[in-house]
Amino acid sequence: MAHKKGLGAIDETVRFLRAARPEQPLTLSPGMCLAAADHCADQAGGRTGHRRSDQSSAVDRLSRYGIWARLWGENIPYGKTTARAIVLTLIIDYGRLGQPHRKNIFNPNFRYAGAAYGPHALYGSVCTINFASG
Repeated sequence: MAHKKGLGAIDETVRFLRAARPEQPLTLSPGMCLAAADHCADQAGGRTGHRRSDQSSAVDRLSRYGIWARLWGENIPYGKTTARAIVLTLIIDYGRLGQPHRKNIFNPNFRYAGAAYGPHALYGSVCTINFASG
């Protein structure tokens, strides 16, 4: 049954993508990339989630490297080895109520992004992607 549910998630994603309108390109933020790299480095030993080992949040990390305004978001996929696999996993967002990762990627209010990728002791790899509206 799980296999059929997984196929249903892919079918739903295809319907979503066919109906989606193009958004403006995101501007790469070097400071947001540094915040993402810090989080990947902190998680290399096997930690997961949005809080660092010192309990700082994504907002704290973003604020260390610049000034952000209004909205922010963060996606953290584990165990993917290519950019394509990372993006597909986040867009399909299987098993996540409300598809929060997909919503971050397609949020028309986000204008800036930063990303980093690194090793992870438990899953092999971790990628952190930060988004901000201003």
